[in-house]
Amino acid sequence: MCKWFAGRYVRIFVALGMACAVAGAPALNVAASTGVEHAVSVAPLALAGPSMQLKATAIAVGQFYSCALTTETTVKCWGDDLHGQLGDGQSGAGTLSSTPVQVTGLISVTAIAAGGYHTCALLEDGTVKCWGFNNFGQLGNGASGAGIATPVSVIGLTGVTAITAGDAHTCALAGGSVYCWGQSQYGRLGNGNLSSGINNTPVAVSNLLSVTAIAAGGGHTCALKLGGSVQCWGYNLYGQLGDGLKLNLSSPMTDTGLISATAVIAGGYHSCALTDIHGVKCWGDNAEGQLGDNSAPTNHLTPVDVINLTSGVSAITGGRSHTCALMTSTGVKCWGSNQKGQLGDGTNVTQENYPTNNVSGLSSGVKSIAGGTLSNQHTCALLLSGSVMCWGYNYYGQLGNGASGAGTDSNTPVDVADFLTRIFLPMVMVSP
Repeated sequence: MCKWFAGRYVRIFVALGMACAVAGAPALNVAASTGVEHAVSVAPLALAGPSMQLKATAIAVGQFYSCALTTETTVKCWGDDLHGQLGDGQSGAGTLSSTPVQVTGLISVTAIAAGGYHTCALLEDGTVKCWGFNNFGQLGNGASGAGIATPVSVIGLTGVTAITAGDAHTCALAGGSVYCWGQSQYGRLGNGNLSSGINNTPVAVSNLLSVTAIAAGGGHTCALKLGGSVQCWGYNLYGQLGDGLKLNLSSPMTDTGLISATAVIAGGYHSCALTDIHGVKCWGDNAEGQLGDNSAPTNHLTPVDVINLTSGVSAITGGRSHTCALMTSTGVKCWGSNQKGQLGDGTNVTQENYPTNNVSGLSSGVKSIAGGTLSNQHTCALLLSGSVMCWGYNYYGQLGNGASGAGTDSNTPVDVADFLTRIFLPMVMVSP
């Protein structure tokens, strides 16, 4: 008896010798090759093909949601939509999407950033648009208050080359200088203000020039400078500024002592840098092993080496209490908190204090990784094929595989719907 597949597109799970025939198509006897004497007919599925695949070029992970930039320079997001952070015009309690939805009215995007409950996009013309939660003015449109469920323009920004989003603030890099907006508490905007006020339009970060990359965390921000030094400012209770102290800073004052960094990331309350010899150094909160030096729960006020990662790393990302590294030859490794499976190694251990296992099924073909910031407990990977896979916490559908709710977490990567690798396959039926 023959059964039809419900979907038109499938991943590559094809076994030779299993076939079905399409009524009305010419018969082909395959008894000699299969040992099964059935008449077989083959009819191609005309609409299938590699050109039908939606491909991603970049990914970003926020708190309980995820986003991807597509080859069409548009953005799709999935997961929690409480404050409109998916950008599809929807918002409210219980609002979510467990598969990607299109951000409304957004094209010509070159980069994306996801924060606590807000998302931003860098456009080809060097301007920025944001959407989602705006209680602290983190959308930069001159207002603050309720969330905005479709993109709005950030006021007064041009020539932007990079963006980053923290829990309640956002920053942009333009001409080697950094501009931030949103909540100013703890000094996270870097403009000399330590108060808990609001800046709903961009302000310049003081005493900072020649910046090449930026990263915003839960309540702090870091900048990579030309030459490889790193400076951070904002919240510093756990030493996440890396200057050897625990004092909050309202502007960059001293650096971390690093002189050869090539990339920097900011997690919830910790920070990490990739060095010019492809090693990883981290500092700050280490309560759940996210610094990777096997000293948890001891925090570190200055950078320490991650065990087994002094070389061979091409990219890094950090979540609330976990960190991941993309290796040059052995896939992805994650360490720190694993309460929701965000380490992706198939285990249910509470935490790993340094990198041990690889993320399951991602031994090669990974282009980039994203781990989020504050309270985030999931991780995503962009594959060279343009597919996206995510793992960890999934109550709000942030893994993007069509599931949500209790019991849907995954400690290994799952495919994000709409970004599956698809191939042309004939539709075949075997007569009884």
